[in-house]
Amino acid sequence: MPTVVVAPQWQGSASPVAQRLTDGAREPAGLVPDTTLIRPRSSNGRASPAGACGTPASSRRTSPRSAGRSPPPATGPRSPSAATAASNPPRSSGPARGGRLAVVRFDAHGDLNTPGTAPSGGFHGMVLRALPGEAPDGLGPHPGGTLDPGHVVLAGPRALDPGEIDHIDRHRLRHLTVADLADPARPTGAAAATGAQAVYLHIDLDVLDPERGGLTPAALTAAVRALAERFTVAGLGITEYLPTRPADRDLLAEPIPGLVAAVAGAPAPGPREP
Repeated sequence: MPTVVVAPQWQGSASPVAQRLTDGAREPAGLVPDTTLIRPRSSNGRASPAGACGTPASSRRTSPRSAGRSPPPATGPRSPSAATAASNPPRSSGPARGGRLAVVRFDAHGDLNTPGTAPSGGFHGMVLRALPGEAPDGLGPHPGGTLDPGHVVLAGPRALDPGEIDHIDRHRLRHLTVADLADPARPTGAAAATGAQAVYLHIDLDVLDPERGGLTPAALTAAVRALAERFTVAGLGITEYLPTRPADRDLLAEPIPGLVAAVAGAPAPGPREP
């Protein structure tokens, strides 16, 4: 049975409506069937109210056979979910240790800025510089938990800042375009090239927006299923859902169960009842 961790956090987003992301972390939990639901406790020992948890950013981070969040309005606010979520798996046992973990990051953005280059000034745009050790004071990974940039696969970014493009080129980061992801074998091959035995899958739902050049839900699910068939999945985080219309929840009804099933190795779920 999948375990879903619902950890609402909006801090780090530069949007004036960022606090709505707390609802976006909570609402999709009902779309994941047959799960164990965990809500992290706040530092004062009480269960965190919606939107008051200071852990993985507006995300739901999940265990090896579990899942997370939902598809978004592409213009919704963003928050630093990858910062905590991606730095945690290397501490686990098994193939995730010793540099054998790759992070495959499905995201329309690179999040490769620094405080000096981020246009918004928000930490949400810096997480992939923070994890390797270039974090602002107090926002870095745990000691010994830095992420090797060579173990990152950028999947589907289409809104990169000039400094991010320069960083990708200088460090030769593995970078797959939306067109590349039409072949679900491409992210699997890129992750294999890192030497990893396990993967952490980060999905920022702004990667889904075919009308603006993004992935289709079917292409994303196919890529995730191919990765899960090849590697141990150390975790799946689904982030960046900003509910603004009743129809938004309906948009999630197919992708979320499909992603959970893909990671769990289960058959794809059938169409939902109208």
